[in-house]
Amino acid sequence: RQMNGEPSTPTGSSSQQQQQMVAMQDTYMQSRADALQNVESTIHELSSIFTQLATMVSQQGELAI
Repeated sequence: RQMNGEPSTPTGSSSQQQQQMVAMQDTYMQSRADALQNVESTIHELSSIFTQLATMVSQQGELAI
């Protein structure tokens, strides 16, 4: 409320600040989503590496016998 008792209305500045805040939050959320995709990709890559390593260890065991 304004000092004269009338309800205050949002100003253009307040609305603009809200839009900027939403844009910043969207940017942040997108960066987090990108980071999460990077983690997921790295996990898949590690899975492939460990699968290859397990195959190599198994083959070495067969050669030693």
